[in-house]
Amino acid sequence: MMEQLNRIERKVDFSVACAELASSKKYVPESEIAEEDEEEEQGDDNEEDDLDHINPDDD
Repeated sequence: MMEQLNRIERKVDFSVACAELASSKKYVPESEIAEEDEEEEQGDDNEEDDLDHINPDDD
């Protein structure tokens, strides 16, 4: 019986945490998300160039 109560308590705690997280998030319209995705797709296709500042070639 105690094990069942512990499971229920964990489920309630999880549900409350999810609700708190959802209420703290800022609403972002789908159109804004789509614009960000398009900007990322239009970026450089050569990822190796993006990493040169981390590990430049010694050539």
